[in-house]
Amino acid sequence: MTSESEHNQKPAPKGSDPLIGTLFADRYQIMDRLGRGGASCLYKAKHTLMDRLVALKVLTASDVPTLKRFQLEAKLVSSLNHHNIVTVFDFGVSSKGQPYLVMDFLEGSNLRDEIKNEKRLDLIRSTWIFCQACDALNYAHKRELIHRDLKPSNFMLVDEEQQDDVVKLVDFGIAKHLGIASTEAGQLTKPGQLLGDPAYMSPEQCTGKRLDARSDIYSLGCVMYETLTGKPPLLGNDILETIQKHISEQPRSFASVDPQLISIPEQIENIVLKCLRPDPDERYQSILELWTDLELFRNTLRPAKNATQTCIPAMKVGEISSGPLRTISVNKESKETRFPLQTLIALVSLVVAGLSMAYFFYSREHTSSAPAKTADWKELNDKGEEEFDRAHYPAARRFFKEACTAAEEFDSEDPRYATSLNNLGNVYFKEDFYPEAERSLKKALAIRQEIFGKTGLPVADSMNDLAMVYFAEDKIAQAEPLLNKAMAIRKASAGVDSLEYADSLKAMAALYNKTGRIDQALKLLQTALSIRKEQLGSGSSEVADAENSLAMDYQIKGDLNRARSLYKDAQAILVKTLGADHPMVADSLVGLGSIAFLQNQFDQSEQLFNQALKIRQQSLGYRNLRTGEILSCLAVLKDAEGKTAESAPLFKQALEIKEVALGPDNPEVARTMKMYAQELRKLGKNEEAAKLETRIKEIESGKS
Repeated sequence: MTSESEHNQKPAPKGSDPLIGTLFADRYQIMDRLGRGGASCLYKAKHTLMDRLVALKVLTASDVPTLKRFQLEAKLVSSLNHHNIVTVFDFGVSSKGQPYLVMDFLEGSNLRDEIKNEKRLDLIRSTWIFCQACDALNYAHKRELIHRDLKPSNFMLVDEEQQDDVVKLVDFGIAKHLGIASTEAGQLTKPGQLLGDPAYMSPEQCTGKRLDARSDIYSLGCVMYETLTGKPPLLGNDILETIQKHISEQPRSFASVDPQLISIPEQIENIVLKCLRPDPDERYQSILELWTDLELFRNTLRPAKNATQTCIPAMKVGEISSGPLRTISVNKESKETRFPLQTLIALVSLVVAGLSMAYFFYSREHTSSAPAKTADWKELNDKGEEEFDRAHYPAARRFFKEACTAAEEFDSEDPRYATSLNNLGNVYFKEDFYPEAERSLKKALAIRQEIFGKTGLPVADSMNDLAMVYFAEDKIAQAEPLLNKAMAIRKASAGVDSLEYADSLKAMAALYNKTGRIDQALKLLQTALSIRKEQLGSGSSEVADAENSLAMDYQIKGDLNRARSLYKDAQAILVKTLGADHPMVADSLVGLGSIAFLQNQFDQSEQLFNQALKIRQQSLGYRNLRTGEILSCLAVLKDAEGKTAESAPLFKQALEIKEVALGPDNPEVARTMKMYAQELRKLGKNEEAAKLETRIKEIESGKS
């Protein structure tokens, strides 16, 4: 069993540690001991060359398995670059043969002490902490790294300039990389040695079974349970009894722990208890699923508590200036390089037109003529489509998942299972769950090809939607052939005046924009808009969707007046048809904000970008890819104003979002990394910038 995290112990008494006051490894002046564990000590130190406070972890144990685990911790954690994971930036062996690693010095408290002081934390604060932990774990899990020692003492809470309770996960001392062979991992543990704290260990960890990400989900469930109730879910009188309880018992309800907890909503209690199910197959199957449910619950809390903190005054369409166009003139006294205007336009194109899967359903339900065995499937599918159209994606996902389950009882020739899978894939796409979207859509495509043949309209639907997932992942070579096939099928089967064909035209235009074929994209979008107006009328949200994309192309071509007119018209239609808080309204706002930027109207531009950001965050969550793109737009704006200290953190946030959504090796990640590295250079943070630049080269060369 590991000791309490060294981050959380009391400082050493004066004179009790010979290293205090000495110069360690030629550059670290040791100031105090922060804590001592069974195998290492943690010190507060100052990097003498950089004049920077650091946390210095020095290995005290000398046995080979402990040394190997220490080396593995250094290797694993130094490879992680996430805002909610403690940063390790140095590792080595001192002249006296003492292994050490160097981390950020974190000034703050830890969750264990907060629970002890407060008895239990309120819902808004708790769920904010939980969601950040999910963000960090999702990042780690995508790199096949599981923590294995999640507990309140390993949640450091740091107050930053604009946000309190920023989580920093610490102590990856027993973390495991899933790619390491079990035999190798086994060599790092002595026979009978227990790694982890039994109060927070999953049943499979207690019994020594093979672990995966669901073990971390169980441990996080234990932390959430204790944070909300004040007590661990399962605790015996000793280690063995605690282990036995995790193996054989289930946690009590919140109200049975304390009758006052009856006021805690059932929704959050169910989320926590689902994490704590003994069978891993009955828990959340990924941290993303848990994170989504937590964000959905947080959205029910946020308006009452935080509305005054995040509210941004809405701008009326008529307030957008239509004055003469001017070139950008920024901070003439500064010789720093600013980002070209094309950078902002490229970012806006990703928000508005670049990832253009339909927001709505039409002609999507392809059912057989046989009567339904049950009304359940249709009811679930209809509810899912309704929630999808409202951009309530977590709710839509739930209904489509249930529809998939209901459709499994139909015979193999019934197309409804494929319909539900395709719908589910579309939701996953909107939520940035690209691997899940790809799996669902591939399966739906295979089933539809089996039922309808290679040229059925439902087959074209799946091809088009799968292509847009590939497009989002920057897999252009895989996306374009599918889009061409889907367009050919729709043209032949539905006709050139059909909504399906217009959908294909718009999707292909997005790809043409991405590959620089702007004139071709413009023609396709003009045709798509014409079809939608003819079929649906000028006031439909589908027409506004096409207008947003068309406006983007006119903006790229330099026709800002026409672009502004289309953005305004689209915004007015969308507010009327879908409501002011629908994410498609944010597309129009981003476009208008970029035009204001191009006209030197920086205050208006910032106001519009922030308004769009708020809509995206509330509808899609704080870590959605579209949210990240708007953060990048704001960063470019701040850079143009010469406010590098403000632009750099925005680029960092955007980078973290893109790494999670797209994967660490995606070209779009490298592009954002370049912009962030440039800002770090301006701030004199050359060491951090150099690390990013090395990483960029690895991504671009394909060696990562």
